Amino acid sequence: MKCDFCLSEARKYFKDGICRRCLHLRHGLFKEIVYEVGGIDSDYTLEFELTPYQKEVADLIVKKIVSQDVFLEAVCGAGKTEMCYELIKDCLNKGLKIGWAIPRRQVVLELGERLKQNFKGIKVVTVCEGFTDDLIGDLVVCTTHQLFRYKGVFDVLVLDEPDAFPFSGNDLLFSLMKQAVKGHVLYMSATLSADFNQVYHIKMPLRPSLEPLPIPVLRRAYFSLVKDIRWDKRVLIFVPTIKMANLLARLFGFGVITSKTKDKEAVLEGYLKGDFNILVTTTILERGVTFVDCYVYVLWADHPVFDAASLIQIAGRVKRGRSTEGACYFYALHHSLEVKQCLDNLRDMNTLASIVLKKTVSECTLSIGG
Repeated sequence: MKCDFCLSEARKYFKDGICRRCLHLRHGLFKEIVYEVGGIDSDYTLEFELTPYQKEVADLIVKKIVSQDVFLEAVCGAGKTEMCYELIKDCLNKGLKIGWAIPRRQVVLELGERLKQNFKGIKVVTVCEGFTDDLIGDLVVCTTHQLFRYKGVFDVLVLDEPDAFPFSGNDLLFSLMKQAVKGHVLYMSATLSADFNQVYHIKMPLRPSLEPLPIPVLRRAYFSLVKDIRWDKRVLIFVPTIKMANLLARLFGFGVITSKTKDKEAVLEGYLKGDFNILVTTTILERGVTFVDCYVYVLWADHPVFDAASLIQIAGRVKRGRSTEGACYFYALHHSLEVKQCLDNLRDMNTLASIVLKKTVSECTLSIGG
């Protein structure tokens, strides 16, 4: 027996021939959505010009997605969102339905606003908790949870950060994603897991600045934080648990944001505006938000909560976009395997970047694509 909605074949989920794993999604929530097919003018504008390396990757994505799934492994700050704009334009001009799915709600809302600014001539809809009244648009940006509404709709789906919570390791969400796509998927992240080794792999090791990725400084002594911390700069302090975050914030009067913070948006806005410059956080801020000229400090970096992918993302908050300064520090009594894998990944990407920079743009494709 196999569920035609979530693709489950596990007998434990079935009772009286009904799959109980996805029943809560089927009952009263799923709506059959029919789109009119027809090409539209979907040009976009950017405040900057893509580098030749970004253009090469953008063209390669459009070329390869026609016949197969693609994984874009791009370093944090590489501009992977903008490298997808040609794909969006190409799909819409051909009358193909394209969607963009992200595990986290806040990132959906921020990306939706960004895409609306860049694609003035199309309707961009954001679908996530609290935003489910309007489901139909030229471009749908949604959380991975909301993909159950779009069974068999998308010719192309951009799946952003498939290694992020809560999508990573969630068989139900993965099945719903597969059911939403009738064509191919572009997976994007700074880290490539073994789950995606069979898809076409593109590596993008360069940021637009063409500068190497900052390598975190390792510290075994926690008291050195007092010396290392830049009290007059924008500071992010990552800790592994909500309890630790709240305790640290209370002791020193720092700002704090975790998944349990009631006014998350207000706290983050105050930090970004400069109302205060030191923010304690958990992995909730490891992705999706760009901080200018930020110094990052990870306490208990050897804690099991921080896997290699998480540490790579956290280190990626430094010197991206318009940033000209910043640094990252890992504090840990033991340099765990996850810390080592993070550092190895960043160094490997810097090595690849140095190779790519020595080549012409046409040769660059051979080094970036794989």
